Amino acid sequence: MSKYVNKSFCILPWIHMHPTPNGDSRLCCIGGTMGNLNDNTPEEIWNNDNYKRIRRNMLNGVLNEECKVCTEQERFNNQSLRLNSNSRWYSTNLPDNKESITKCKELVKNTREDGHVDKFHIKYMDFRVSNLCNFKCRMCHHELSSEWFEDAVELDEQSESQPNTKVIQIKKLTDNFDSLIDKMLPHIEHIYWAGGEPMLTDEHWVTMNKILDAGYEKNITLLYNTNGSRLTYKDQHIVDIIKHFPQVSFMISVDGSGKRGEYIRKGLDYEVLKENIAYLQEHVPQLKLGVQFSLTIFNAWHMSDFYFECVNDLGLHPQEFTINFCYGPERYRCSVLPAKIKNKVLNKWKKFYSHCRENNLLQLADQIQGATKLLQEDYSALLPKFLAYTEKLDRMRGDDFWKTFPEYDELRQVPYVKWENINFQMHKLDNLIPTIKQQ
Repeated sequence: MSKYVNKSFCILPWIHMHPTPNGDSRLCCIGGTMGNLNDNTPEEIWNNDNYKRIRRNMLNGVLNEECKVCTEQERFNNQSLRLNSNSRWYSTNLPDNKESITKCKELVKNTREDGHVDKFHIKYMDFRVSNLCNFKCRMCHHELSSEWFEDAVELDEQSESQPNTKVIQIKKLTDNFDSLIDKMLPHIEHIYWAGGEPMLTDEHWVTMNKILDAGYEKNITLLYNTNGSRLTYKDQHIVDIIKHFPQVSFMISVDGSGKRGEYIRKGLDYEVLKENIAYLQEHVPQLKLGVQFSLTIFNAWHMSDFYFECVNDLGLHPQEFTINFCYGPERYRCSVLPAKIKNKVLNKWKKFYSHCRENNLLQLADQIQGATKLLQEDYSALLPKFLAYTEKLDRMRGDDFWKTFPEYDELRQVPYVKWENINFQMHKLDNLIPTIKQQ
């Protein structure tokens, strides 16, 4: 392991770029903003003052504020993006990845004292060029979903950067998309498609066809973060493209089955999702299919139930169930639940944890342990805000929280708070408790 690896080091600022639909170029999907692609080229951003500062700090073991999400995840025993990235690109000695790791280490070693990197060789590209999406998930927002726009207008929560635009795209990037892709493809080894919903964007299909036309598919691994609702675009089917790639992963974002899953991710047809998953499993044998489960107040009760449904009904490999923690909006944290319900949830999680330990699902067991720590924080002061916001959105969407989640019926006893009296600005609570108080 390199001398540079420390608690602040992450390989991504040397090999990775993450554009968002509004043009921001971020350190990663959860990191801080480095610049904007509507104002500067990717090459200009790559060695700007922000990037150079980040790299200098990492090499010197100084934590960056932009990296606080990974720091928080590691505090809860969650396998952070930083740890996963270092393992894949920097710290392992897998025979099929030795050459790439060597090149990554050379990039770090040859970094100038001020943090400048001479080569613009993006190995890992995170494509999120548009917010175009056919879902409006409860914990999402307009900037990442075009379907959220009308609701955001009514709630006065439109994207700050482009408040009056339903579909948000990186204009400068999309205008020069072909030339940028042609420049980057010879160096790219891994592509992550997310969104919005990547299956709906022209840029996704243009890029994938370019890769096939140039014969680069054997050198590139693919990862999709998708809602799983669409497999076709115009006259193309995704199977006809991904079947040519040696390694393909589909991470399906779904947070529950049936009506619960459809409530959380508005736009989901759970039966269609099941059909699409079965089709992919049948026609792409090299496909690695997983579920990304976003743990929120809505699904904390049924997390373990849904895991077993995924394994037993959807044919998911037990190790491909990943728990993502919802930190914000804070009203959706599972720790907003009152203590009485938390203890019931904990009893279910304990059985889930034991199952994972007994079946050597150690990473999932660690995630459950981290989720337990998150649950034990006391954010219950936000419960009235959660209920007021949920009631408002239910009226707008024709949904019914109480019918969908009858297990939370006792929350009806929480004092009613009028919508007009609620301030929904993000804030931190100082009074965190190490254990759940018995009632």
